Amino acid sequence: MDFGQHLDGRPPHGEHFRAQASAIVATDFFTVETVCLKTLYVLFLIELHTRRVRLAGVTDHPNGPWMLQRARELSMNREGAGRPGFLIRDRDSKFTRTFDDVFTSDGVQIINHRRCSVKSTGCLWGGAMRVGSVANPQCWA
Repeated sequence: MDFGQHLDGRPPHGEHFRAQASAIVATDFFTVETVCLKTLYVLFLIELHTRRVRLAGVTDHPNGPWMLQRARELSMNREGAGRPGFLIRDRDSKFTRTFDDVFTSDGVQIINHRRCSVKSTGCLWGGAMRVGSVANPQCWA
């Protein structure tokens, strides 16, 4: 008996996730404090299979119209084979219904997660960005 498989022959959860990773993109925000004590919100995406982080936009007020425009831009940039099958995001109110509608019209399934691992990855990645910017501050907004 192969102990790496379920009794019904399915692969272990980790293998299933790795097999689907090329179709999964996760998104969230991290914040940056400027020299003038202004908070900026950075929208980013992580491609799980390559662990590539893409910055989607920066704003001081991520409202519905801004989020809709970012979704349209992201949707246009991912036409063809590079389009994900799943978008993981947390239940933050910044992610509006129209943001989701752009992706669902492209056939992308939205996964709302209450405690998303994207947040921890974003905090780590955003923290690394902040450490780099402390040594060389370039954000004067």
